[in-house]
Amino acid sequence: MAKRKRNYGHGRKRSGFPEPVQLWLLFFLPCFVLLVGSKGFSGISELKTRIFYVCSAILAAIVLIRLVVALCTRKGGRWPTPGGRRLNPAQIAALCYLGFTLLSAALSPYKDAWYSSKDHGNMLSEACYLLVFFAVSCLAKPDKSLKYVFLGTAGVYCLIIAVQLLGGNPLGLYPNGYTYRSLYRLRASYHFAATTGNADLVSVVLCTVVSLCLGITLSERGRRRIFPAALAALSLAELLLIDVLCGVVGLFLGLLVSAFVLARVKPRVRVWALAAAVFLGLGFLGFLWYVPTPIPLFREIHSILHGEISDSFGSGRVEIWRKMLARLDRRQLLFGCGPDTVRLTALEPFRTYDETGKLLRQAAITDAHCWPLQMLYCQGVFALLSFAATVVLALRPWFHSKGRTAAVEILGAALLCFLFAMLFCFTSVIIMPLFWTLLGLLTAAGARREPER
Repeated sequence: MAKRKRNYGHGRKRSGFPEPVQLWLLFFLPCFVLLVGSKGFSGISELKTRIFYVCSAILAAIVLIRLVVALCTRKGGRWPTPGGRRLNPAQIAALCYLGFTLLSAALSPYKDAWYSSKDHGNMLSEACYLLVFFAVSCLAKPDKSLKYVFLGTAGVYCLIIAVQLLGGNPLGLYPNGYTYRSLYRLRASYHFAATTGNADLVSVVLCTVVSLCLGITLSERGRRRIFPAALAALSLAELLLIDVLCGVVGLFLGLLVSAFVLARVKPRVRVWALAAAVFLGLGFLGFLWYVPTPIPLFREIHSILHGEISDSFGSGRVEIWRKMLARLDRRQLLFGCGPDTVRLTALEPFRTYDETGKLLRQAAITDAHCWPLQMLYCQGVFALLSFAATVVLALRPWFHSKGRTAAVEILGAALLCFLFAMLFCFTSVIIMPLFWTLLGLLTAAGARREPER
């Protein structure tokens, strides 16, 4: 009697028709990243928001049709989900995150928690993020076509940055007569690049691109390594030239943890490597404690080690964090004030001074510049814990060497780089769909590593 073949993957047989969600993803990635409007950087946030909402509506229609088909063709023992599988732990945790975010919006005293034309991280955006995550994790996969689309999109993205750094103005994003350098010299807050806008967001994207390209380079062979290796070098050089520390720190910490987890060495070697890393880290901190350096980051670490913490550290992030933590009460700690409603809570304005004490800038606080703190302040501790559980459960196959695929290794390392960078960056609809897409692909790749029972 012939053996029955096992069905690997998402619980569905292969057909001659491509998966609609996979096609949507191949279309969404270059359109969302590269499209810009006629207003340049001044209207880029609104444009990206409209693109994301339109693409989310298309995706919702695709998922709804798939769900109806799954219900109509359901067989015994088969779950009525679009992918034909029961929800995995990461997806269940994401549902909890969505539920607590809905509860936060329902309890919020601000109507803008549901939708606002000024802030784009509201409940509608959060729901679209989760839609992308569930659709991609259930119905898409990190295959060769997606890899080629990513490399092409990242290549064009980095080429635009290169032209801007050399003094050009491709796509007319800068005002007439201005370039990247001249606009930055005019005012430090006008730090824009690529088709993303704010340089903080650009640095997060670049650190993720570097990690993905390095992973693809190591997984390829022969001549196929040339382009991703060159793209990794170009994006790394641009990340350093833009000189925004959140992306640099995210890349360093993400690759450091990835090298320790993914290295194919004996457990004894891994223990010695960890001990050496701890020893070198403590030695470097001892050097910074003893010797003040002119580098701003190291100078701030030197002051912190001596117990001197100033609100100006981290380009004023310490002041923002202190003011937001001081505002948290018991009710807001549990359920937050509503998604992306920081600007409505009347926090004391953020101020920066020069060395003589002269006021350089004063602005309202609209974001925590730290994603976990932003989530805690706006959505509450339950949403934060649910989100952390989603990430940890999605990364679980990445930590297990047995059965770990190259796609899981590459996506997990890139996700870590993104998360570390977002510890010091503000959230925006310009980049958050990319994170949830990355998380969905990692969840899909982790689910495919084992046959369905």
